[in-house]
Amino acid sequence: MSYEEIFRYGSDSIGPGMFQVLRDRLEAELGEDPFKVLERSPKRFLTAMRKIIGYRTTEAYFSMLAERLRAAGIAVTKDVLIDAMESDDPSRLELIFRNARIVTPFERMYRQKVFLQLEKAAKARQRRVAIGSALLGIGMFSLVLLVVTLASTFLSQLQVNIALAAGAIIAFVVAVENYLSNTAPAPRAEMIMRMRILGGSVPPLDEALHRVFTAILRERKGEYVDVSLSSLSESLEMSPVDLIDSIMMLQRAGVIRVESIS
Repeated sequence: MSYEEIFRYGSDSIGPGMFQVLRDRLEAELGEDPFKVLERSPKRFLTAMRKIIGYRTTEAYFSMLAERLRAAGIAVTKDVLIDAMESDDPSRLELIFRNARIVTPFERMYRQKVFLQLEKAAKARQRRVAIGSALLGIGMFSLVLLVVTLASTFLSQLQVNIALAAGAIIAFVVAVENYLSNTAPAPRAEMIMRMRILGGSVPPLDEALHRVFTAILRERKGEYVDVSLSSLSESLEMSPVDLIDSIMMLQRAGVIRVESIS
């Protein structure tokens, strides 16, 4: 994702047309595409902003921009952004936005809806498999009962009892095997995520990330942390989708690293 797309996304929440106004004024000040300048010299871009809209307004702008970006999944603060730009090191700024993936409110809502539909479909399938397995077991036992009844004149009472008991056991085993072999895999909310704590700092203004990180630390028993996504989402009263987004933001911030999901 380009710097222009990121700044456009962050600016649109500040005010209608804010991005275009800022872009035009920066282009007039710098004499070229401002985002080309940002790629080469972040400090020059920042200096031009401070000259155009003032020092305090620039600070407020980056504060609102950082808040907007955090909500979209990029773990960053105003100070981190400004420090990276003042260092005039393009690689530092690039590192912040590397693999940035903006999640719009509509996309978040769509993902949440799809997740709930998949979870509902998995539960419905599980019910159907349970009913089908029970009917299979009943059908098999009914068949055994019919055969034993027809052959009862040739069998002793002990043989009849043994045949019925064996038929019941076989029907039960077949029903259970059918249920276990056809049950849908657990949805991703039930997965266990293994993480390593790296020691990075959680963005100080993001209360939600602090809550998630604190909950993760409570599960720490050694070098790694094994977390059940379903249990963690319930304890934090967050949807699994939002919880996974928060974990990915912590990973981008260098606080944790996801090692495996099982």
